Amino acid sequence: MSLKELAIAVCLGAVYTFLFLTSLQYTIRIDIPNWWLPMFGENSYAAIAWMQTSHSTGVLVAAFPVAFIIAYFYNQNWFRVAVIAALIPTGVVVFDVISGYYIIALREEMELRLLHILSSIIDVIKIGLILFLLVYFFSRIIPSNKRVN
Repeated sequence: MSLKELAIAVCLGAVYTFLFLTSLQYTIRIDIPNWWLPMFGENSYAAIAWMQTSHSTGVLVAAFPVAFIIAYFYNQNWFRVAVIAALIPTGVVVFDVISGYYIIALREEMELRLLHILSSIIDVIKIGLILFLLVYFFSRIIPSNKRVN
């Protein structure tokens, strides 16, 4: 991997982190719809399931443009660029989870349960995995761009 590719991967990771955090701010404000609770029950599992669903949509929206750029410009070397770009926001979330900020941000008066920790672990996995899978998908459908090195 050239220094240029590394720098671009780090920049794309920073862009992905910014887009992810911005989309998180919007998806956090989406209230649970009325039709959701009868399907899943009125408990904390239903709330966590809704949060995971809305956050996954936000992560998908954030990863989409970054994955497209990686697949278009680095069709042959997409794996290395995608791994570095996915590690940056994943590292940010891992740091937040380890420092306790991400979980405590739920609310101070809330009791921390195993469900919250599992939800945070799912967040960490999906942030890296969604970008990687989208880049893989785009690298298969976008024609090779051999002009860019």
